[in-house]
Amino acid sequence: MSRALTAHVVVASVALAGAGCGDGLTDTERDVAGAYALIEVNGLPLPFDLQRPCGENAANGILELGRESRFFVEMAMYHPDCPEEAEHDPQRWVGSGLWTVIEEDVRLISDLGIQQITFGRAAAPLTEHTIRAVGQFEIVGYEGTAIRSTLKPVEAEFTFSR
Repeated sequence: MSRALTAHVVVASVALAGAGCGDGLTDTERDVAGAYALIEVNGLPLPFDLQRPCGENAANGILELGRESRFFVEMAMYHPDCPEEAEHDPQRWVGSGLWTVIEEDVRLISDLGIQQITFGRAAAPLTEHTIRAVGQFEIVGYEGTAIRSTLKPVEAEFTFSR
């Protein structure tokens, strides 16, 4: 085989291999994928007060439904009543895991490991451009053990919108 023909065969093989590789999402998931801004918590506008020491509050956040069915959530947390904590504000609280769409609901299943925002207890209804997901504010470790055992997780319904 000539070098020119070999080069064309290699280029064609690479192009075909690339065409077979996708983002791992179904068509329905592709429609839902993308970034969503946190607009309210428990039906209340931001900032959301966690009713804990230091006046912990969530000022803003984002939920990214990405490729390969992975999600990432991040929220900016402030501690206005504790000067030593406030020096480091805003603190980024994050979470990650797997997501999919089942019967027009988004399912968010948080990864094991250290997470500050977790999901996975209920389907997250999807309407137009809004996702409502039940989850928790808390720093948890492996197998759900609390990192800060003196504080209980704060259950919340997070509303994200495009």
